[in-house]
Amino acid sequence: MKRNHPSDLKALGEGICEVAGFQVTCSRDCEILSEELKDFDARFPVSVSTLRRFFRLIPMKGNFSTTTLNSLARYAGFSSFRDFLERSKSANRPGPTSSVETTPQSSSLHDPLDPNILREQVLDFIDKHSNAKDFQLTTLDFIAVQHVVLSIYEAGSFDMGLWLEFKKHRHLKEFILEQFPPLDFMHTFGQAMMEDYLQTASRAGQKAYAQGLIAAGHVAHGTPWKNVFPLLVPARTLSPHIHPLIQCRNLGLWLHALQTTGIDNTALKRIRALVRQALEEGESIWPVWCHQQCYTVINLSDWVVLAEDTELAALCIQRLRTFRATQDHYSRNPILDNLLNVRAAWHHLLLGQREDALQMMDRVRWASFRSVETHALSMWYYTAQAALDLLAPKVALANVTRAAKITSYHALEEALVKRLLPLVQSH
Repeated sequence: MKRNHPSDLKALGEGICEVAGFQVTCSRDCEILSEELKDFDARFPVSVSTLRRFFRLIPMKGNFSTTTLNSLARYAGFSSFRDFLERSKSANRPGPTSSVETTPQSSSLHDPLDPNILREQVLDFIDKHSNAKDFQLTTLDFIAVQHVVLSIYEAGSFDMGLWLEFKKHRHLKEFILEQFPPLDFMHTFGQAMMEDYLQTASRAGQKAYAQGLIAAGHVAHGTPWKNVFPLLVPARTLSPHIHPLIQCRNLGLWLHALQTTGIDNTALKRIRALVRQALEEGESIWPVWCHQQCYTVINLSDWVVLAEDTELAALCIQRLRTFRATQDHYSRNPILDNLLNVRAAWHHLLLGQREDALQMMDRVRWASFRSVETHALSMWYYTAQAALDLLAPKVALANVTRAAKITSYHALEEALVKRLLPLVQSH
């Protein structure tokens, strides 16, 4: 049997990491990837030990089987390993068959891509999916467009001419902003995009979604509360007909606003009761599919910490533990794991539980983290690093300042560094 060329295996590995959304650098990464491959096609699983050999974490002995190579190549977006080799030879790099090309990056998931290539990929996506009646993405199509959108966001700008092309197709505009909200850029192009979305929003949930994102951006930037309050959607009850993500963000905003301003203690008690209900009774309020991503904790956590509400922080920890105890490990998402671990670390810090916070931070794989809120979440991550002495304070806080400059979220930076950091250090 002809021996696989190391450069071919390396290139395929880069394509696999691109689709997976993280770099494989340790055995735990191989465990996660093995589960994802099993979920992708249960007929052709790839063991953890095989993946460890493939990514050179342990010595490679002999060749990999054709079945293994085909399975890995299909996960990366090719029909077979032979298809991968032929496309590599003709294009001098892997080229998946998805409608929006995912380009493996040799050094980092955050390497910039050519804006012209991104533009062409977006236009191809629009052209292919312009018919609303036929709009339905495969898993690989979704991963591919996610890669492109995140690459555009990471560049820190969005070609408004390209955005005008999206706006011609309401279903595509809604899809992009609902699946990939510009959370890091609500002070710049993100607000304009969400205002576009709000203009054509027809359902109560859509309007609340847009208003919540716009309001959150204003809070992070430092807009006076008197100008934020009009954006908030009244919260009197929890509706099973509106996504928990939307309602929990709105509740979190109200919690932070009322706690910070102290203008209405009666309203604050009512909001806190709704937050408790969302955390304790959410599974009986919203449909089953709403609980697959732990939306309540994701969208309440940062506001609970900013409000310095220890009782609700303890409830967030409890809800997160319940979620993880019942989580389907076949479909675990490393991006979600990172996000929840940072959130949980801050809950523990607020409660003075340093060892628990350290355990949560030890689980974070930040080097491979990539999402629509990478910069904003990095401010929480590096402030926690400083609080736990995991990184030199000057280095950690320099990273916080850098993220604040990129996002213009200076009010969030001030709250984390000047108020919360001294608070948790005092524990």
